[in-house]
Amino acid sequence: MQQLKLHRSIYSVKSSFDNSYSKEAYFREEKLKKWAQLQEEQCDPELIYKVLEVSKATLFRWKKSYSIFGIEGLQNYSRRPNNVRKPIKNHELELLVLALRRKYPIFGKDKIKIMLEKEYSFIASVSAVGRILKQLIEQRKIVSVADFCGKKTPRKKRRFDDHAQPFDFTQSKRPGEMMQIDHMVEGIYKHFAAICPITKLWYSQVYTKANSANGAMFLEELCKFFPFEISSIQVDGGGEFMADFEQLCKKKGIKLYVLPPKSPKLNAFIERSNNTAHYEFYALHPKWNDIDDLKENLRGFVAFYNEIRPHQHLKYLTPMRYFNYWKERNLN
Repeated sequence: MQQLKLHRSIYSVKSSFDNSYSKEAYFREEKLKKWAQLQEEQCDPELIYKVLEVSKATLFRWKKSYSIFGIEGLQNYSRRPNNVRKPIKNHELELLVLALRRKYPIFGKDKIKIMLEKEYSFIASVSAVGRILKQLIEQRKIVSVADFCGKKTPRKKRRFDDHAQPFDFTQSKRPGEMMQIDHMVEGIYKHFAAICPITKLWYSQVYTKANSANGAMFLEELCKFFPFEISSIQVDGGGEFMADFEQLCKKKGIKLYVLPPKSPKLNAFIERSNNTAHYEFYALHPKWNDIDDLKENLRGFVAFYNEIRPHQHLKYLTPMRYFNYWKERNLN
């Protein structure tokens, strides 16, 4: 109770400050005043430090500086030394590193260090070689390994300024929550699939392109296929789950969560079902007359997966049978 009173009635810091000094200086001055006030009221010292959220040593250091220099002593000045050690440039090493990097354009600092010893009997640290490589890239005397190999630049971080939200690790508690959706490439076709984490009911469809328009079309089929309402979906950051797909989720009132990059374990159920579709369907039927023939056969496999194929995670029940069991147990 004493701590609560300190928080509510005694411990308050000014929100407006004079511009002569930094806000941090005035903030520290106010804490020193509160510290003195609480000491006069003979509050428990340990409780005072806990409420002020400042250690005893720090308060005494502030008090000493304040008594000598006033509020000027509470300023948070830079602790950078006046004389900073400057790196010593070794022009001979720079020339050798440049020659080796041009000879071995995809070698990094560790390998170039070893080649320096082997070819020139020159000993240098890995960090020194790394600094020189960085300078050479900035000076455009060499190119980075990524540019030399033609690697794609990393995907830009997705902006959440519309309906989609970052994944929040919410666990699904009933069918239709946190439905997992993904797509994979099978030959010239794009295989879209969705699975319910609770019942393991699964649906898939194929298209010729993996774009947001087909993603939205797939979502329409999902809403008609599953025997329950879809309330939330989790997807990766692919473009097929943006634009039209996101707008359709917004229109239908379906929450859309986007997984962080390189996190397939968070989409484990759909990743496993993709593996099943690849080895139990596509690998056994490698040839199709056209996409309509493929869709017809895929519909049969979807029915087989949900109504005939035993599922190990469901103690070898089929997904449809497990869903009926869940419905009887939870809705009656």
